[in-house]
Amino acid sequence: MTLKLMTNTGQISPLGIFIAGSRLEDVEICSYAIKTPGTVGWSARRIARSRLGSGDNPLMDIHLAPIWHFTRIRPTYSSALLKVTKYFTFSQASAEEKDCIAREFEMAISLFRQQGI
Repeated sequence: MTLKLMTNTGQISPLGIFIAGSRLEDVEICSYAIKTPGTVGWSARRIARSRLGSGDNPLMDIHLAPIWHFTRIRPTYSSALLKVTKYFTFSQASAEEKDCIAREFEMAISLFRQQGI
């Protein structure tokens, strides 16, 4: 079953796809997750419970991720996502902005790999 079909049927969230992509070290899977429309990411309830972040919006904003989530995402991938989402609020990003974020993410990973990180 393709990731697109699994996402459309609710079998896996874009965040789940991103986590899997980072574990597989597959930048294309992670880029797909970034570009996937819909509500994605850390749930407001989990953020509030972890006491990290405001808990206002569910979004794939790694700046608001509960600390335990960092154990699920490879450090290089979380660092790249932090870097490229510094000026974007995921819940308010347009499709074009998400495409831009995905391209910047791919470039950041490429740069990290060139530097041996």
